[in-house]
Amino acid sequence: MTEQSDKSTPAANVRGKWQIPLFLLGLIACTLAGLFWLFSGSEPTWEDRFGQVVELTESATGGDYTAAEAAAKMLLDSELTPTDQLERRAKLFAQLGEIRWRSIQHTANREPAQLEALRDCYVHAINNTFQPTAEIAERLAEAYDGLGHVDKAVEWYDKAVALDKSRAAKLSRRVIELWRDRLGLSGEELLARLTEFMDAEDLDEEQYGWAVDQAVGGLIASGRSDRAEHLVLGEQSKVRQEPFGWHLRYQLARIHAANGQVMLADDILIQLVPQLPPMSLLSAKANLLRGQLIWRDNPLEAEKVLNSAIVAAPETTVSTAAAVTLARAYGQMALYDKALAQYEPAIVQLAKRPANPYVQVPQLQEALSQSCKSLLAEDKPALAARFVRAERKLFDLGGEAFSVDQRLDMLGRLAGANLAVAEKAQQQYSNATSAPAMAAGGADRLRGLGIDHLTTAAQAFCERASLAKKAGEVKIQADSQWMAAETFEKAALQEQAIQALRIFLADTPEDERAAEARFRLGRAYQTAGRYDEAIAVFNENLATAGQKGRHARAIEGLTYIAMCYIAKGEGFQDEAEKILTSITAGQRPEITPESQVYHSALYTLGWLQHRQGKWHEAVANLREAIQRSPGKLAPATEPDAEKYVRYYLRAARAMYLMANSRHNLGRELAKQAAVEEKPLRRKTLEDAAEDEITQAGLLYKQVIERLEAIGDRLSRQDQAYRRNSYFARGDCLYELRRYEQAMDRYTEAVFRFQRHPAALGGVTQISNCYFAMGQDGKARAAIERARELNKQIDPAEREADGLPTAWDQWLDMFEKLDPATTNNEDAS
Repeated sequence: MTEQSDKSTPAANVRGKWQIPLFLLGLIACTLAGLFWLFSGSEPTWEDRFGQVVELTESATGGDYTAAEAAAKMLLDSELTPTDQLERRAKLFAQLGEIRWRSIQHTANREPAQLEALRDCYVHAINNTFQPTAEIAERLAEAYDGLGHVDKAVEWYDKAVALDKSRAAKLSRRVIELWRDRLGLSGEELLARLTEFMDAEDLDEEQYGWAVDQAVGGLIASGRSDRAEHLVLGEQSKVRQEPFGWHLRYQLARIHAANGQVMLADDILIQLVPQLPPMSLLSAKANLLRGQLIWRDNPLEAEKVLNSAIVAAPETTVSTAAAVTLARAYGQMALYDKALAQYEPAIVQLAKRPANPYVQVPQLQEALSQSCKSLLAEDKPALAARFVRAERKLFDLGGEAFSVDQRLDMLGRLAGANLAVAEKAQQQYSNATSAPAMAAGGADRLRGLGIDHLTTAAQAFCERASLAKKAGEVKIQADSQWMAAETFEKAALQEQAIQALRIFLADTPEDERAAEARFRLGRAYQTAGRYDEAIAVFNENLATAGQKGRHARAIEGLTYIAMCYIAKGEGFQDEAEKILTSITAGQRPEITPESQVYHSALYTLGWLQHRQGKWHEAVANLREAIQRSPGKLAPATEPDAEKYVRYYLRAARAMYLMANSRHNLGRELAKQAAVEEKPLRRKTLEDAAEDEITQAGLLYKQVIERLEAIGDRLSRQDQAYRRNSYFARGDCLYELRRYEQAMDRYTEAVFRFQRHPAALGGVTQISNCYFAMGQDGKARAAIERARELNKQIDPAEREADGLPTAWDQWLDMFEKLDPATTNNEDAS
């Protein structure tokens, strides 16, 4: 053949020359194809749609798989994926399972409905010929595990291990836990499985440590420490290298501790701890065990090692147990504040992880109980209350671990400690309110603190009564319910007190305190303004026994029935007077004149008649009430001095009402004398009026002396009686035209109460005295003094007493009536 010259372009050159044009032609062709498909309306293939589901799954953000799930469900429609297309349906269900699994990973708490949906997706996929991977088998096992289907969970954990041997250690551990916790695997079977697990290859330190810990712990708990020691020595003979060897030495110390061989255990731990990584869980467990061994005999050393355990494994069952043991060490040293600082957060952690193998809850409860009792004995109720509150939380965790007697005891201490705190707060409040330097906010805080603790105590008593009722402990039930009512009363929680008393009467109607309970229930209704209910209860109390068998409290209710009628309004005053008169007139033979009920009826009747303007009757009854009341204060050493103070105050109040009645009677007699035409009759009335007003002035003086003797313990009402008596003495003298003496009394009263609005009235009365004596200049000076005094009056006192706020205008009007500045016609 004739050789011809080769003029063709090399292939590489041709490819390089046409590469870009060919790419552009391909891109145009694809675009045209896409446009053709778009405008021709052709449907995407099943594979295209499935690819879109996968893409939506992969591109989802923030855990929102709504679009992916909707697309998968749409493709599952029988028209798009017929039921006989098993492989396609298997792929769809598997993808839907993937979506559900990813959704669960973005959920804080797995809900059963989520696990059921995940399980159903994978089961459907498998039923449609899908071959699960090891990962999907593990997911399916976890779903069954979370739903409590132990057999199925174990089955799928085993399948996952069969598909992927590298999962054996982790999943075999979970299988053992399921058999142990939910299926009640016997001790020998569990030990065999744990031993087999420890011999598995590729175990890491954590997995081995868990297994040997479970095996030794189970043997110790069942009283087979010798078997546990044999197991550990056998493991050591297998030439276990560190860190596995560290775990075995720790377990050996644990066995010695269980056998009471404290020194042997401590020696092992002293040598072991320095070799361990300081921030490891094993280091924490070793320090915990050592602290538990030595805290009683060497609390300072225990403090150091237990703190090391807490630092090494924070927020774990080990650190919780270390905090509990540290608290007990602090309690050993009587450092109760430090003990609480450990107990309180430890109990919070126990609530999060109740199954703590290192904490014996009964022992913890006993430690808290003993600390509470010690603090109560040392009169430290505030700390005791905190201890028993912590103990209460422990009881809530313990379930049936505590007996009814233990719970009753705890609730009794809870109530008692809070009562003691409230009593101290009340004493401090009383001291604070009597101390001028005490800020009002501090006193209010103390009062609020007392009420809060009283409320807590009352609620604890109620709970104790309810528990005792269920247990058939009638006496404890009755006593607790009684204390609940009494404590609610102290806290001024009338509605709760009413409810507690009603329960007491309903549950224990035969209790010897029933009459007292009805009386107190009536008083609670009365205080709450429920007068008809109060009257009904008081009357029921009277009807519960015959005349001779009536309880003293039932009889005492008579005066309170009268008070309820008085409170209901003027239309019921006659009924009240009828009841009180039946007592004072001797119509009730069971009530003697020497009784407290008789005395109370006298006082109440006199008070009612004073209110009605029946001055003569009021004076007679109040005079007798005073005569029958203890006439002087008891000495401070008197055991029931407060009782005498109450009697003394009632006598002082009766004296004030009698003084006011005689004062008003004198004024009425003076008015009658002013219009009486017969001279002899007029003189008799004038003498009677002068006598009544004179006697009223003397009584006002006695009221002042009595109430000043009480000091700072006067109620607002008693303070008003005392203040009124000061000014009323001046009024009596003024009305008797003894102007010099009246001015002395008014001056004394104004000086005593110069910050109170009543002082303005006293100054104007001084002005009136001067006018009456013809000393007009001094009278006008007194008015100017009143103007200056008006500027110094405490606004709060003015508002509290409801006195005029426009005294300047009143003083202007008073000045216009000054006879020195007006003509005779104006003055008349």
